[in-house]
Amino acid sequence: MEIITNPDTFMWRNRNVGFALPIAVVLTAAALGSVSGYLVAPAAVEMARNSLDELGLSGEQIEGVLQFVYYSVIFSPFITTFAMWLIVSAVIYAISAIFGGRGSFGDLLKLMSFSFVPTILLSPVTIYLSYESSKYLAYGLEVYMQNYVAQALLNIALLIWQYLYWVYAVKNARGLSLGKSAIAAAIPMVAILVMALISLSSQLSAIL
Repeated sequence: MEIITNPDTFMWRNRNVGFALPIAVVLTAAALGSVSGYLVAPAAVEMARNSLDELGLSGEQIEGVLQFVYYSVIFSPFITTFAMWLIVSAVIYAISAIFGGRGSFGDLLKLMSFSFVPTILLSPVTIYLSYESSKYLAYGLEVYMQNYVAQALLNIALLIWQYLYWVYAVKNARGLSLGKSAIAAAIPMVAILVMALISLSSQLSAIL
């Protein structure tokens, strides 16, 4: 597949593609994220229930909160996927403008959608880890943390893989050199990476 073996050429060939294919790619990635959320949701509800029982809320209030938690866990990955597509594209578009980028935001947005292909390809692993993590109530915190760390490392690897697609998206959509494209794409990548590492560190510190 050219999109994997030669993403630069793939981006060039698809620089004038319509929005149907890009939206389909992001929609697929978002839906797969919700599948992972669906697997984790019951465990998240049970964890929330244990915390709410100590607050003295009424049964009706507790059920309302738990329902909100359940659907939030399922649909948050879906919404987040589209939000990340738009936000990261907008940030890279602004940064690339400093380097003299010429293409439109729409052109960049369409090519940036293909950065979700790695997410789709690795979704079986992501879904499996989500399923394993959902069983932490039955198998204990140690098993949960092993899967949590594995998921965090997988997400970091996915981010680095996606970064490569961001570079070629900028290069072909904005008409910049490879070096300038790499710099423009690196800024949001580093920001997201730092936040991911801080989140992982805080989770480990809170439990250990």
